[in-house]
Amino acid sequence: QDGDTPEINVNALVGNWTVNYINQANTPLSFTMPIVESDNAERGNLILKRWFNYFKKDKEENIYATFSAEDMTLSISTSETVTNEYGDQCAARLVDGTVMSPIVFYVSEDGKSMAIDPGVSIGTYYPSGAGFTNYGKSYSLTKE
Repeated sequence: QDGDTPEINVNALVGNWTVNYINQANTPLSFTMPIVESDNAERGNLILKRWFNYFKKDKEENIYATFSAEDMTLSISTSETVTNEYGDQCAARLVDGTVMSPIVFYVSEDGKSMAIDPGVSIGTYYPSGAGFTNYGKSYSLTKE
């Protein structure tokens, strides 16, 4: 480290974030997602209080995630079958249709923005086997 770039720690990501993405109808959408300290370090060091679906933007949820200062990534583990309060299995799909596991966002050096590869679609797999509901792609988050 050259001394000019301050090291970002997990506390730097706590706060309100604006989520921007493009839905399946090619419409840009945005909403606020609080990120708070975790209450269960084994599941992750942060909690996202929303899932990445505009229609659930006002519904508080607990999605555990882990920030790595070494990799500058925020990862949502799918190894434990992450589910939101509705029981829906959260997922991200790569362009080739395979599932991204874990779901990884890349955090900027200053800790004020993060994004996932624009080609990755985020959505929900329904436990009933009804398939994947694709909410959109080109997700980015900016700290308010």
